[in-house]
Amino acid sequence: MSMGCMVNDIDKVVAACQRKEKWGQKALYDEFSPMLLGVCMRYTHSRDEAQDLLQEGFIKVFAKIGTVREPQKVGAWMYAIMVRESINYVSRRLKVHYCDAQQLDDSEQSTFAQPFDTDEFEVAEVVRALQKVPDLYRMAFNLRVVEELDYADISEQLGIPESTARSAVARARLLVVNILKKRKVIL
Repeated sequence: MSMGCMVNDIDKVVAACQRKEKWGQKALYDEFSPMLLGVCMRYTHSRDEAQDLLQEGFIKVFAKIGTVREPQKVGAWMYAIMVRESINYVSRRLKVHYCDAQQLDDSEQSTFAQPFDTDEFEVAEVVRALQKVPDLYRMAFNLRVVEELDYADISEQLGIPESTARSAVARARLLVVNILKKRKVIL
């Protein structure tokens, strides 16, 4: 992530935010909101939902910015807050039934066992496809593929059995592949 001219001023910007100065808050928001909106969009159904979540996340950021001791790491700190907020947001409205990995048939098993070849399509296409996937599946997929968590950690984060975490990732992968095929993004 490029921070442009702010790299030299990040200490000042974070200090200003800690003093609740509006210019610092605006500078931090302007610099990081595009990247953090992308994080939120991976967990929601629409850009509007993602923007609402981004705003809620920044409220937490500004409320807790006083705890930041290393201003150079503020981007990673905010990223972690947005991921947690996204998971909490989706968990609050989660309305899907869990399925066990044993419920997957052989054709589903072979489809999701193959890795994505990202040379075939744009990441934006995957994000759009993920927005059509049920909440639990999308969250598990993001935690596994994007955040690179293992299934035990996904299970803990989402409060579900590990077998359900595996199944959710598999189902998400299958649904994303099918959506991309329908849109003729992949063959």
